[in-house]
Amino acid sequence: MDKHKFEYGPLARGTFIALVALSTLVPLISWRYTGYYLAFLIFLAVGLRPLLESSGIYDLYQQLTIAARSKLDKGFLERRSAEIERKARDRKYQQWRRKDPRLPKDW
Repeated sequence: MDKHKFEYGPLARGTFIALVALSTLVPLISWRYTGYYLAFLIFLAVGLRPLLESSGIYDLYQQLTIAARSKLDKGFLERRSAEIERKARDRKYQQWRRKDPRLPKDW
């Protein structure tokens, strides 16, 4: 069996299970839509993943999410490196001068 590019998450699986559970109520609501509903469920179960993989929609989604995530990470990493540099500079300047012994502790 060949490997798939992705696996459905818990939200998608839960939604599909709920749709399957509701399939018993669809004939009670309307006989006319029962066939369409079952065809939709079969498409979700069998055809959606190959469609997403072969059309390239999943690859496009991956590229967009990676780009957005890298922008968020870039900002965080810049702020964190600036904070580390600031702390190192403060430590350097704190040790530069001798403290007056008459000053209170932690002055």
